[in-house]
Amino acid sequence: MITNEIIDFLDKLTAVTSGPSLVAALKRTLNGLGVEYFSLNFLPKPNQSFKDVMLVNHLPSGWLDLYIQQGFAHHDPSLRQCHSVVHPFRYQDAPFDPVLEPEVLEVVQRAADFSISNGLVVPVPDSCGIIGDVWMGGRDVYLEFRSTQLLHLLALYSFDKAQQVSGIAKPKVSLTEREKEVLKWIACGKCADEIGEILRISKRTVEWHVGEAMQKLSAKTRTQAVIIAHRARLIEL
Repeated sequence: MITNEIIDFLDKLTAVTSGPSLVAALKRTLNGLGVEYFSLNFLPKPNQSFKDVMLVNHLPSGWLDLYIQQGFAHHDPSLRQCHSVVHPFRYQDAPFDPVLEPEVLEVVQRAADFSISNGLVVPVPDSCGIIGDVWMGGRDVYLEFRSTQLLHLLALYSFDKAQQVSGIAKPKVSLTEREKEVLKWIACGKCADEIGEILRISKRTVEWHVGEAMQKLSAKTRTQAVIIAHRARLIEL
């Protein structure tokens, strides 16, 4: 089952100590789920080469060289979409106008030539906002909703590990003890009224603490704030 395979991958992730070993672990797990290729990278800034934002990847021969040489990252609709969404989306669903944006159409068409225009893109949030993405796909990848949820989790933790083995430091963010408490209860499915009763504070105060935590974590939703805080080891669930 996909659930067991991904849980097993996450359990063994702590033993990964290098980029090559992370690639090997991802290949074993994803290939078993029908996912041929993957790429973990930061979102490039204007005039920044894609080679400067790569973490780890396993891509078709020649595609990465072409992607870098042609500067496709600056016209890739999936990277653009990552700046405006927080949930995973299908690569082929990233919007663009083929008439008004011929350079974007070329990226999509060339990706199809390499059989990688089908896949899942996971935006990676952090305390600085959306900082990167994980793409997983291939020729005949078909992902059900349940699979997408589990691959979302795999992608976020794999990105964290890729940062660790690359020696990239994360920005420091601090939350107050009350903000941590509120986020923990949100993770348990409690609403503001219920959290207020548990902590013996008003609903308005609960919402204020949530808002402060979201602002510090650059989160767009409460759920995203919980995910970012947990991944940054600011709270334990």
